[in-house]
Amino acid sequence: MKVKLLCFLFFASNFSLLAQDSKINDSIKSLHAHKKEIKKPLSMTISFFNHSISMPFHKIFAQPIHPGIQVGVEGRYFENNRSKLFQTLNAGMFYNNYNGKGFYLNSEFAYRYTSKSGIFAETLLGIGYLRTYHPTDIYELNNSGTYQKVNDKGFSSPIVSFAFGLGYAFKSSSLFSFAPFIRYESIIQTHYNSDLEVLPQSAFHIGLRITKKRIK
Repeated sequence: MKVKLLCFLFFASNFSLLAQDSKINDSIKSLHAHKKEIKKPLSMTISFFNHSISMPFHKIFAQPIHPGIQVGVEGRYFENNRSKLFQTLNAGMFYNNYNGKGFYLNSEFAYRYTSKSGIFAETLLGIGYLRTYHPTDIYELNNSGTYQKVNDKGFSSPIVSFAFGLGYAFKSSSLFSFAPFIRYESIIQTHYNSDLEVLPQSAFHIGLRITKKRIK
């Protein structure tokens, strides 16, 4: 009788240990799965904008339309459910009938606040590089004393910018989430020419932020 009781206790204790091990393993797997979900997401933006030559906040909706496009990525410094402190890297181009073609690369230090309903506001401060090409043909005086047409090689300028925007972040359980936005950007082009050291400009953006969840 004692032998049977000892055997029963032995098998019962082993079964209990196995059940506990199973629970521990399930907890570890659940923790790893959670870690996969919380890896930093990747955010990309694309926007179409209207470019204008204007003083800051003077022509937010300027006409005629001078089209431009910008694509970019975001890298975050800090983020929680409401706030995000991040850095952008953007590349873009525009065509202005009065100012010519422009190709630029810039980076912005930015902050975004998102409400519980999904509406967000953001502000961005940036610096960058702009290559501008003239809107008309260029002529130079040659050795014979006449003007001849030359190739437009463009000229380079440092730029600084300030922007603020509004948008709405749609909630999504899929791999991708989307957030349409509007943004007003004030730009200062420096070293424009010998007669005009700075040229103020603006851009009104309509764009979309696409965020992809990243799984290890």
